[in-house]
Amino acid sequence: MKISQEKVKIMATGQEYEFEMTLPESLEEAADVFGEQEVYGIFISGLKVKLQNIAREGFRAELSQEKINEKIAAYKPGVVSRRGAKAMAMDLLMIKSEDVKNDPDLRQSVMEAFVKGDFKTVVDILNTI
Repeated sequence: MKISQEKVKIMATGQEYEFEMTLPESLEEAADVFGEQEVYGIFISGLKVKLQNIAREGFRAELSQEKINEKIAAYKPGVVSRRGAKAMAMDLLMIKSEDVKNDPDLRQSVMEAFVKGDFKTVVDILNTI
């Protein structure tokens, strides 16, 4: 197990808090600590949220149901082409521009990732809001 330093921000107040959490360092360790079914359940929950985000962004972009279904079927966790990540980052930035504009910390995080060319991080950041 490893200790991870984390931050959370309360959007309504803008306050940010830091805390620690202990996390497994491998899938095997997670299964030993929490049980295989529970780890699988957490994975499925996270996967559903990710796929819902893909669908939500598709509907916001007014894609067809068929195109959204294709994007969902094509999703592979952890696999994003650099070109695909850049396009997705730009799409999300356009959709969530008001949120980025109104939150200086969010804007700074997104800008830092863009400058580095780390579009996957931009996508990850924007998918959390």
